[in-house]
Amino acid sequence: MSEFNDRQTEELILEEQSNIRPKMGHLQRVIGIFTKPQEVIEDINRSPKLLVPMLLVAIVTALVTFTSYDTLLETTRMAMVNAARTQGQDIPLDGFAGLSQTMATASVALSGVGIIVVSLVSALILHGVSTFMNGEGSIKKIWSASLYIYFIPLLGSLIAGLVSMVLNLDFLTFSPAILLSSDQLGKPLYSLLATFDVFNIWRIGVMILAVKTIEVFSTKRASIVVISITVLGVLFQIVPNLGK
Repeated sequence: MSEFNDRQTEELILEEQSNIRPKMGHLQRVIGIFTKPQEVIEDINRSPKLLVPMLLVAIVTALVTFTSYDTLLETTRMAMVNAARTQGQDIPLDGFAGLSQTMATASVALSGVGIIVVSLVSALILHGVSTFMNGEGSIKKIWSASLYIYFIPLLGSLIAGLVSMVLNLDFLTFSPAILLSSDQLGKPLYSLLATFDVFNIWRIGVMILAVKTIEVFSTKRASIVVISITVLGVLFQIVPNLGK
């Protein structure tokens, strides 16, 4: 009788372990976040992973940032020019070209690490607010989901970078900010309009789905959490630069 109970207990443990194993590999999750996000989120909720998606995001981010190097260079240079004008400082003869090149190169090298840190902070805030609202998820699950979801705006950046290179454009964005001239890069209006980038809206939609699934929220509650934090993030970018 004891042997039967031990065997039954062992079978239950094995069954539970099989239930928490991921049904998708990392590449399947990356592809699936575009084609079948609900299944991917459910798989992440079942078995969240961090190390591999962190490495993938860091590497791909650096590569994508490099394809947009010219845009990054011009954005950095114009931000310096605008800051110098606002503060009444002299603008160098090269228009900050040399300094902006150094900073743009450093940005490419550090972009992957920066995204990992930003995704962690964002996940902490998302889960913290969700916990306050009686969410049932975990920081690991939310962070894992946000890492895979970040491949959506990465795709948008890759497409924009490649098209800019081919057409020799100063910058390209899939948002209303495309209507602005290059001297508006880095300014509050540009930052505001860039928020409505097609791929960013797509990311927000999938993030709502993730919070809904992982924290066991209604669509309305998940939308309130994600959109509120997104708005705060935009304000954090815009408010310090008002009047510039």
